[in-house]
Amino acid sequence: MKFVNRLKSIFLSLRQSYKRFPITIGISTLLTISLIYFNENRFDMSPLTQENLIRFNMILGMGILLSLCIDLLKENFFKENKGKTILSYLIGIVIVVFYYMFLLKEFEFVQMTRYLGTMIFLLLVFFYIPVIGNKDKNYEYRVIEIFGNFFETAIYSLVLLFGIFAIFFTIDSLFDVTISYEYYLYVFFIIFFIFAVSFFLSKLPEDGDTLDKKQFSGSMRILLTYIVIPLITIYTIILYVYFAKILITWEWPKGIVSHLVIWYTAVSIGVIFLITPLIETDKICRYFKVLFPKLVLPILLMMFVSIGQRINQYGITENRYYI
Repeated sequence: MKFVNRLKSIFLSLRQSYKRFPITIGISTLLTISLIYFNENRFDMSPLTQENLIRFNMILGMGILLSLCIDLLKENFFKENKGKTILSYLIGIVIVVFYYMFLLKEFEFVQMTRYLGTMIFLLLVFFYIPVIGNKDKNYEYRVIEIFGNFFETAIYSLVLLFGIFAIFFTIDSLFDVTISYEYYLYVFFIIFFIFAVSFFLSKLPEDGDTLDKKQFSGSMRILLTYIVIPLITIYTIILYVYFAKILITWEWPKGIVSHLVIWYTAVSIGVIFLITPLIETDKICRYFKVLFPKLVLPILLMMFVSIGQRINQYGITENRYYI
């Protein structure tokens, strides 16, 4: 009986997500159909048609995040104003059409990096919108809850995916039926672009939801305090040893070090954000938040000195510009 009730609850949540984010789920469904169509007909298409359809699918992927941001803005600021709602969607359409026509003409390094940067920007906007005009002191809890919902969605989707794969494999093995690998791919598209998107959105906190009584997850606390922070500390020590070697030998670091420092710093900033609710009760988190911003400064300084050396030798490349 509990299983039936749980299943019923999932379907009711999916139904609510369709009502709350119809445009986002519609675009995600369209992307699924387009990907299946492309896979079915790619060998019969001209190279130009293939390229245009790939660009179209990339724009649909961007449209998922953009429409989600617009829906969240609507919920927070003009939920009952149909005029502003329509205008915001029209602006969104203009943005994706402009991007398709002028910013995604080719699949070169600059265009792909710009596309990735745009997707990251929209993802950050998605996280930041609930904070605009909101003095919610539990914003960290909200973000942690969203991450928790993401992992829950991933688990549900993977279980469903491998369950269907097992059914396909069993039918293929026991009966005189040949199930093409393409059907496995199509199931993957349907689950991750329709079910997973809908399920994740059904778990998204609504405007006005309070998280005052939510407790910091015990598993998350252990993960951050006793696994992630020690790993970052060890990583920091390794970088200090490496840069000490540079000062002794006066051999400037390899190019990959810049990327290692950038991503390590970015991840550490994210960890500082997540442990903020714990700094009053956990000494490890408090010391990490106080010390890390100071300890990372010499590492960043050395990285930029290294980049300056390479710019003097070889000039400015796209990678150095992005860093």
